Amino acid sequence: MKIGIIGLGKMGETIVQGLRRSPDAHALSLAGTTRSAESAAEASKRLDIECHTDNQKLATASDIILLCVKPHQAEKVLRSISEQLNSRKLLISIVASITTEQLHEWSGKTPAAIIRTMPNTPCLIGEGMTVLCAKPCGEGKTDFRDSRQNSRDRRIPDGWRDRVERMRSGLHLSDHRSTQ
Repeated sequence: MKIGIIGLGKMGETIVQGLRRSPDAHALSLAGTTRSAESAAEASKRLDIECHTDNQKLATASDIILLCVKPHQAEKVLRSISEQLNSRKLLISIVASITTEQLHEWSGKTPAAIIRTMPNTPCLIGEGMTVLCAKPCGEGKTDFRDSRQNSRDRRIPDGWRDRVERMRSGLHLSDHRSTQ
């Protein structure tokens, strides 16, 4: 499976490192993008993955695209890759404060499955929780396997499907626990 990470800052790099530690790491092909050729070269060397500055090339080559940019960059990046997104792609965003509706709109109302995630700070050390919120896929479906052409085991477990209101509750719970 080809996973492309747009934005190899602190969280993007953490995701790469976590994927490398996963039991299925051997089945993953990871690549990433950064804003400059210099930072791409540094990230490629540090993470030992392909890294460049061409988001469209990355989106074309990836089955799963992880959007790991700052909120003010999200719209421009999504509009630039909208033509590469189709029903066989999965877009996962970790961008704070950007809704699934905005992700869908900015990506050209893509038929790609979209998941918004909110990892919390403990994920930097391999601990913590990540809250997920999926864009409805058709008639009230949140099972993104149903929105894709192939049904490789890509179903969101029932316990992970959530509404934005619950997602916010999870974030508040996370914030509360981190201050104790």
